[in-house]
Amino acid sequence: MDALASLIERLPPGRVTTHHGEIAAHARDRWALAMLQEARGAHVAHPAAVAFPASTEEVSTILAWAHDEGVPVVPRGEGSGRSGGAQAVKRSLVLDLTHMVRILEVDEVSQTVRAEAGVRGSTLETTLARQGFSLGHAPVSMGISTVGGWVATAAAGLTQAGYGG
Repeated sequence: MDALASLIERLPPGRVTTHHGEIAAHARDRWALAMLQEARGAHVAHPAAVAFPASTEEVSTILAWAHDEGVPVVPRGEGSGRSGGAQAVKRSLVLDLTHMVRILEVDEVSQTVRAEAGVRGSTLETTLARQGFSLGHAPVSMGISTVGGWVATAAAGLTQAGYGG
């Protein structure tokens, strides 16, 4: 990917990698079919690179670059999904959102919260509990899944029926 150098120049150091270990680790999520195929020796498509934005501005820079260069983008959190939603494709850029971990606002009056995509569920639940609230969302993967992953996959937890899930 010749254009990759131009993306690297637009971002702070360390935000983009082509290291083989990172590429392989970000090639898929925990989808059972992909794991089985890989175990049986099937080829797993690897992305060309992995980007680790830490702000919405950096996400915008990356997405604008990808649009201009025609590079497919695969958004990814912790990779805990079991639905195949974070499967890389050849020549893609995996957008790893795990560095976006700020809880931006807890509005006690409206009982809403704004958080970045990489915030882990357990972190958010702990923060809310300190203020007397709960997400009312308890996926089995609470400690390793992220807010962005929940939104992307319409995830519902064990208590979802009681909280409108």
